[in-house]
Amino acid sequence: MKKKGKLYSDDFKWRVVREVAKGTLTKEEARKHYGIAGKSTVLEWMREASGQDSNGEIPDKKQQELLRLHQELEQKNLQMNYFQLKSEALEEMIAIAEKNYGIAIRKKRGAKRSKK
Repeated sequence: MKKKGKLYSDDFKWRVVREVAKGTLTKEEARKHYGIAGKSTVLEWMREASGQDSNGEIPDKKQQELLRLHQELEQKNLQMNYFQLKSEALEEMIAIAEKNYGIAIRKKRGAKRSKK
């Protein structure tokens, strides 16, 4: 008979699994940090996230789709962060070039095209 334990939200489980997967925390550190009672709970969540249940079986199609969507969202967030950092770096490079060389690189608001 399976014991009834504390129920955790899917968002909470995914956050813990991501931290362990990234190496921010070990399974045991995550368990202690978040007050998760079961010693194998985090491991079970990780198996679930990887597409296997605790018996090593593949979960139903809805769970697989949810996992795929979570992974896709994580990838999109990483891409967004990359492009945000790239944009900030380019803005900083332009500011330095304008300061060091005394030239205006950025287009002025309301500037009109020159006639050729």
